Amino acid sequence: MLIVCFGFVVMATTKSANVKQRLTLVESNLNTLALKTDIAAANIEENALGILSLNRTVKELEKCLVNEHDAQLETSDRGRHEACNDRHSRTIVSAFTQEKLHVRKKLRRMSKAIKTIEKEKGLSNKSAASELKATQAEMNEALSLVKEQTRTELNEALSLVKEQTRTELNEALVMADERHRTEMNKVIALAGEIHLHAIEALKQAHQTELSNLKAWVNDTLQNTCKDVDSPTPGADLRCWQDWKKYGTSCYKLYDDKITYEEAKRECSRNRANVVDIKDDLENRFVMSLVKGKHRSWTWISLRYQDSDATWVWERTGKEAIYT
Repeated sequence: MLIVCFGFVVMATTKSANVKQRLTLVESNLNTLALKTDIAAANIEENALGILSLNRTVKELEKCLVNEHDAQLETSDRGRHEACNDRHSRTIVSAFTQEKLHVRKKLRRMSKAIKTIEKEKGLSNKSAASELKATQAEMNEALSLVKEQTRTELNEALSLVKEQTRTELNEALVMADERHRTEMNKVIALAGEIHLHAIEALKQAHQTELSNLKAWVNDTLQNTCKDVDSPTPGADLRCWQDWKKYGTSCYKLYDDKITYEEAKRECSRNRANVVDIKDDLENRFVMSLVKGKHRSWTWISLRYQDSDATWVWERTGKEAIYT
């Protein structure tokens, strides 16, 4: 496309250069004609001055001859002088006449030359103007053709560029989507592996924690039993060996490291229950049994109810006040 446009531009430039050469040549011819005209005018002026000078010379000679003729009329050799003056006058008049004819011929030739030059000048101007108009028309036609072809080629180039760009963008989008899908699959697979590892690690951690909790419960938890077959108030209360009396009940702190269910069964075998605390005094008594035993936990019958988010005693179902 660019090569075609350049060719048309070169063609238009060549035509323009040819027109400039023609105009330069016409201008040179006009300058030459003007110079010839000036030379002819100078020659005419010079010849006119020569004619005036000859006229003055002739008049002076005629005056001189007349004076000389008048002065010598009275001399003896008047005839001889007249003959001499007559010959001399005829010679001068003949020379003057010939020079005058020569000048007139030259003036006629110069007039014809001037007319020819003016005619050639007019023709040259007309030819130059005609060539200039023709060249301008050719240049305008060439420029219009170049513009039209350039516009067409530019539109074709733009369409081709748009199509190529659209194709490349679609390919890039497909590649980007494929790459994104691949990366997402890798991320999902990696996340799944990480999740599985995390679940496995969490499961092992829970199992370890549960085992540690069971071991801790077996090692540290104890139970406190309360005799359920307490005598009536005011009666003489007697407790079994290793049991402690408080109010109308007997209490015993077991050193065995067992679970809560095992503590309930152990208390039940001794006709007792895991202790529930009714007031502050009983709470202080139970705390005195535990004090000094270096134990972190002791089982009591306190339980948490999810329904109303309260702590109650398991045997009575009453809300706990002292724990």
